[in-house]
Amino acid sequence: AAYNTPIAGTLFVLQVVAGTFSTDLIGPTVVAAVVATVLVRVVVWEGPIYDVPQFVLRTPQELLAYALLGLATGLAAAVFIGALRAGERGFAKHDLPHWGRAGVGGLLVGILALWLPQATGNGYETLVGILNERVGIGTLVLLLGAKILATTFSVTSGSPGGVFTPTL
Repeated sequence: AAYNTPIAGTLFVLQVVAGTFSTDLIGPTVVAAVVATVLVRVVVWEGPIYDVPQFVLRTPQELLAYALLGLATGLAAAVFIGALRAGERGFAKHDLPHWGRAGVGGLLVGILALWLPQATGNGYETLVGILNERVGIGTLVLLLGAKILATTFSVTSGSPGGVFTPTL
């Protein structure tokens, strides 16, 4: 429901969260997705989650820029995965109780948030600003690095949450 994608949400829950496509889970998961989608559409919105302008390809040369963007995104994804693995190794080295790990992770995210608050939270407003070209390239680079760090600190310290929205 959070992304207005009930079928993808159902598949995600079955594959990633439950780890199985067991027949006893398919029915309740589909019902939950339908109920959640209906409630969100009635209460919140009906349409795309992100308000973005229509995409227009002005010249074929733009395709080269998009290819370079794809390569840069792949590199950023590799850095992100590497940071998550490094964070897991870092927290594993210290014999802290769960609450201690969460406290350290929260402290690190809090320090980062004092410097760049847009790196925390779900990032909806920031992402809409980026998609509507209201964020400069310098800020975008800072946000990329800060979001990688904030997500790494949060997820690897054991805090609940995912990594899908931060990757956006």
